[in-house]
Amino acid sequence: MITTATIEYFYSDDENDESSDSIMGSLAEVLDTWGRISAASSGFFGIMSPEKVPVQVAWDEETEAVLDIPIVERQGSMSKSIERSQFAEIIEQVACGLDPFEIEGLSFEPWQDE
Repeated sequence: MITTATIEYFYSDDENDESSDSIMGSLAEVLDTWGRISAASSGFFGIMSPEKVPVQVAWDEETEAVLDIPIVERQGSMSKSIERSQFAEIIEQVACGLDPFEIEGLSFEPWQDE
């Protein structure tokens, strides 16, 4: 897959490395940053699809990574557990036009009041 589009992305990791605002970058830059951030023991990384749908993943030392696509108007997210290594492929697919809601295995999870 090849895309020349600029991708909006955002992240945070356990070493206080974070993007205070979203960043624009090429697919190569996004994947490079993901490679660096995903090595942390815990963190958060996301991209905006071309249709401005956030696609994000969070992880920590004790749990597997969770892919999350928030749906504010439904007060929940489409989500599923993934291996961290799978997110690079998801980034590529979404950047190249895959509708995030078409990612296999997603299920709706309502947000819990805290």
